[in-house]
Amino acid sequence: AAATNVTYHSLRVTQTLFEFGKDNALDVTLRDSQRAALFDYEEIARQVLRDTRINFFTILLLTRQLAGQTNSLANFQNRYDTVSRLEKEQRVLESDVLTARLNVLTVQSRINGLEKEILRRKFDLLHLLGFPAGRTDIPLTGTVEEFNLAMDMAVDMALRRSPDIARMRAAVAEQARKVRETGWDYLPDMNVQAGWKDEKSMAGVDLTGADGLYTASSFAETFSDPYTGRFGSDLSLLGEDDEGWFVNLAVELPLFEGLEKRGQYLKERGLLDRARHDLRAAIEGLESDIRKTYQTVLQQRRQVDFSRETMEISRERLRVQERLKELNKATDNEVETFRTSYFSALDAYYLAQINLVSAQETLRYAIRNFEPLDGANPNPEPKQP
Repeated sequence: AAATNVTYHSLRVTQTLFEFGKDNALDVTLRDSQRAALFDYEEIARQVLRDTRINFFTILLLTRQLAGQTNSLANFQNRYDTVSRLEKEQRVLESDVLTARLNVLTVQSRINGLEKEILRRKFDLLHLLGFPAGRTDIPLTGTVEEFNLAMDMAVDMALRRSPDIARMRAAVAEQARKVRETGWDYLPDMNVQAGWKDEKSMAGVDLTGADGLYTASSFAETFSDPYTGRFGSDLSLLGEDDEGWFVNLAVELPLFEGLEKRGQYLKERGLLDRARHDLRAAIEGLESDIRKTYQTVLQQRRQVDFSRETMEISRERLRVQERLKELNKATDNEVETFRTSYFSALDAYYLAQINLVSAQETLRYAIRNFEPLDGANPNPEPKQP
């Protein structure tokens, strides 16, 4: 007899209605990835803001220092031109001319160093802003912002806005969820199907569960030939040619697992305790770091005050020596010694201001706040050494 090939066709459509029990592993993974992306983005954004503000304010201070040195250069150049003319008339010594020229070269060297540092800072600023490196001629205007915020307010702000603390709190919440979900492990795995069928079609609902995750879904299926018991004729009282309602049930429940589920619960609970401990340690560490950084700002403010007073005293001492030189009561070496001291004090003053800006922006970065703080604290804490 010739062989006969028989082909059967079927179409099945399913729709998930809802899930309950443990969270889907894919959902857990997506949540972890979302939190990581969000917190990493926020951290990078805060770093860019901090570096941008430090470079911007530093450029302002260096530009102010450059303007002062430019004025000094004009005075020294006028002094050199005057002394050179008097030396030709043999009214001053050649050493006076050399001293005046040396002063001009010293200021020119300082101006050159400042211009170099300003240009370097501008390149860094343009890079942070996403501008072409060639646009260093962009004018920068503004003033260095004051930072007046009580220490306790700074600590509270840091704890509320820290991405690291938020990440760890989310980890604690996620681990607590895992502990709660261990109770689903005690429920059996099952497969329940109920619906209606005729000779060529069937439709109904499915309830499947495994490892604590249960899914309810609907289905519909049609066949090109009569139904032949896809789910096994031994699971249903309906025959192949019968029409009517049916229910299929399969349940799997282990009798003994060696306390595996209890061990899993204890493991998850231990991980939760460790996550909570890490969170408490992180909070204490952040609070300690904020208080240290805050004290650094206070100390740097005092340093700016000390440097300003030192610079002003050095400037007055230099003026006194210059008047004594005009009265032939001081030598050139004495005047230059005081001038060198004044320039050193001036550099220290501007450096202290730059360090203060860096300390303030480091604190702002730590508390995650770069907004103006004017009026945020009507009673700021007094400056302390």
